[in-house]
Amino acid sequence: MALIAGFLLLLLVSYRFAISNTLKLMAEHKKLKEEEKHFKNVPKQLKILSEKDAFYESQLKKYRINGTSLQNNILKALNSMGEENGFQVVEFREPHRFESNVIENTYIFTLEGPYNSILKGIHKLEQEHKYGEVLHLSFIKGKNYRTNTEFLRVEVLLRNFN
Repeated sequence: MALIAGFLLLLLVSYRFAISNTLKLMAEHKKLKEEEKHFKNVPKQLKILSEKDAFYESQLKKYRINGTSLQNNILKALNSMGEENGFQVVEFREPHRFESNVIENTYIFTLEGPYNSILKGIHKLEQEHKYGEVLHLSFIKGKNYRTNTEFLRVEVLLRNFN
């Protein structure tokens, strides 16, 4: 009986000092191998990211998104008026460009909020800021079934001549 108890004690002590440390080191080794795989991909990912950066910079220059384009100015004005009047810009699409004798840009955007607030914002956009002429307003009344609230959206077509 003492021999069996001594053998079990020897197994317990050997596990405590040798086997458990080996298992910990094996897990740490596996973790370090995973990190090594990630570090091997860093130069490749850096190259891909720098190419994406160059592409996005070219897109910014192409669309003149540097604070001076009319599209950005309209969007900034809508956002500031929305904060004042209580409506928000839900969607702002790419402008439609038509060229004949004169270049005509049509900006299509969607606003959501109270009726009077939206009308004040559109009036201010057209009359005070002089960004263009409002061609069409399409009001849509909807219901959010999750919150059981009704909302009003308006799609606006704004025309500007260059």
